[in-house]
Amino acid sequence: DAQADVDMSIMSLVSGNLMSRGRQVSHEDVTVLAFDVAAGTMVHVNRQQSVWQIDLVRNYVTPAGVLQVVREPNAEPNGHVLIKALSPKGPFAINDPEAGDMIMVSPVLEVSHAVVTPRRYVDFEILATSQGIAIVPFSDQLAVEGKPGAITISTPLGLSMSNLVSRGIGKAAAESDSYSSPVFMDFANWRQGSSANFRTIRRQVSAEIQESEGEKRGARRLMLARYYLSHGFAAEARGMLQLMAAEDSNADKDLYHQGLMGVAEYYMGRYADAREKLSHS
Repeated sequence: DAQADVDMSIMSLVSGNLMSRGRQVSHEDVTVLAFDVAAGTMVHVNRQQSVWQIDLVRNYVTPAGVLQVVREPNAEPNGHVLIKALSPKGPFAINDPEAGDMIMVSPVLEVSHAVVTPRRYVDFEILATSQGIAIVPFSDQLAVEGKPGAITISTPLGLSMSNLVSRGIGKAAAESDSYSSPVFMDFANWRQGSSANFRTIRRQVSAEIQESEGEKRGARRLMLARYYLSHGFAAEARGMLQLMAAEDSNADKDLYHQGLMGVAEYYMGRYADAREKLSHS
């Protein structure tokens, strides 16, 4: 999190299969490097003491730590969203050199601690990362602040954090064609392409669950639950979420887990259960 000049001439030695271009983006406070990588390329971050290593890989690597996003609409003075991280730096405002968007970036010192699931709200979007935190503001009034243990997102007049499912649940919603999913449920990305590859991807993720342990197993189960949900397999998604809760006593306390369970309950027609779950998510 300090400004330094980087010799980018080494880029001429890098194979163009995964990376085609790299450059340094001017910033007065931090060192910002931007790279063009091939579609489908994933990033895995590692560190040996003070040396950071960034690997470009074809297959998704589950982060060592998932940074939890918590909605606190009743927090004083006007509600906020927290992204929990042990030692966040910044945040720093960085202009995207391609799109021109401003991104609020907060590095974290813990290796491979990232936001796994992107979430889009009315006032901002939390991007999926391989390391650290990245937020795209949609409002000039958005305040992003770092403090020990978390990044806090708020506005002077309060965030628009309404849950569209919980507002529309019940008989009227069941008969309506205008149902909208919660703004943080990114079904398009969770689908991972068309349904033609459904069985292949399901088998692949299921095998990865069997081969993993601890947090990595939980992360893969979460991925499979979202995959089921995005393809309309609500009962299977609910079953996977229940399995996670059975093995992790903290799962039922996690607001995001409750939100996913609530959506699964809704799709299964269990509206009372869905309302109860979504009212706390």
